[in-house]
Amino acid sequence: FSDLPLDQHRQLAQCWRYEELPAGAEVCRAIDEVASFFIVVKGSVTVTQRRVRHAERARAAGAPGFGALLTTTVGAGRPFGHWALCADSFFYDYSAQASWDRGCALLRIDKADYMRILRRSVEKQCQDAVALLQGTPFFSNWTVPALTRLYFGLERRRFSPGEVVVAQGDPADFCFIVRSGSCHVLIEGSPDQRAERMVATLPAGALMGETGLFGDTGRRNATVRAAEHCE
Repeated sequence: FSDLPLDQHRQLAQCWRYEELPAGAEVCRAIDEVASFFIVVKGSVTVTQRRVRHAERARAAGAPGFGALLTTTVGAGRPFGHWALCADSFFYDYSAQASWDRGCALLRIDKADYMRILRRSVEKQCQDAVALLQGTPFFSNWTVPALTRLYFGLERRRFSPGEVVVAQGDPADFCFIVRSGSCHVLIEGSPDQRAERMVATLPAGALMGETGLFGDTGRRNATVRAAEHCE
């Protein structure tokens, strides 16, 4: 919400409902009518939904991965529930439960208020993100509906100059795209030298970290550091 104007922040502040849920409580089910958008305030929520399909042919029954479910954990400060509202879905396409260890606290905004205050802003951000993804070779053959669905699973982060985005040797559990600014890619030297060597600069639109997801080690093979303010 950092890009929203002040008047929209004020409207949202008047609409949010705060609620606390015990461990394991249902937030929503895939068969429920779409009614709300959510932000996790405390604890976490487990969200289960169908995996993103990048090709239209994958929609055919019997195609690899058809109907496969993906379970993700949404932590404090993260939203969920955009897709069903922006796609004008009548029912939720996911199920969500409060975490089993400590439950959660949520901010909930009703569908009508979401449409009135947030929809245009979210759709603009989504269109910009889809255009960015389409310009990346890795995603160039994905359909617009699939990229739109993918957008709502992205996490947005901002970094200051010199801040480490990922470090060499870290677990490779996600990839990322430079939306604005640029980043340096550095390789650590030999143990006796202990010096970093810059091997590339990632401009806006660059995809990074996807090779680590498919590699044998499951670890980052380079450090990525923000060269300037970037997102």
